[in-house]
Amino acid sequence: MKLRTIILTLLVIVVTVFLGINWELINAPVENVNLLFTHMTLPLGTVVVAIFALVIFFLLGYIVLQQAGLSMEIRAASREARQARQLADEAEKSRLAEAKKELMTRMENLESLVATRTEESLVSLRDGVEANKALLEGLKADLLTLSREDHHAFKEGVEALKAEVKSRPMAVKAEKPETDDDNQKKEIFRDLI
Repeated sequence: MKLRTIILTLLVIVVTVFLGINWELINAPVENVNLLFTHMTLPLGTVVVAIFALVIFFLLGYIVLQQAGLSMEIRAASREARQARQLADEAEKSRLAEAKKELMTRMENLESLVATRTEESLVSLRDGVEANKALLEGLKADLLTLSREDHHAFKEGVEALKAEVKSRPMAVKAEKPETDDDNQKKEIFRDLI
């Protein structure tokens, strides 16, 4: 309970006890009470208590009407706040959906760009490898051809030297004993032929 309610309840209890204790005096008739338009004999205390009770009753009615109006305003404001929150939530959802859609579009574009670049790189790499293979095969063939030509030319040179040596008359020389060095040179010469 609120402090205000407790204080008002205590005040009503105190006034009720006071009226209960002094009820005989309040109900004592008074002569010649002026009611503005006439004079009467009435208990003045009862008239005053009735007037205050009537004023309190009207004040309570006014407070109830004011509280009802305030409650209606609070409900209307709450409803408006709920609607505004729903609109904000929907706007946020739509912004999120739009951002997600844009992000997905960008991701798809990026994926396609990466795939295209990767494919281009692979094609370029394959072409380079094929070109290098072809170049390597050509160099290999050239090397084999040169090697065969050099071997063939060397063989022809040796054959020409042999023919020239055979065609020349041999001069008689004093024979010198063969050394190990001469034997090694002959072995190497035979291996080459």
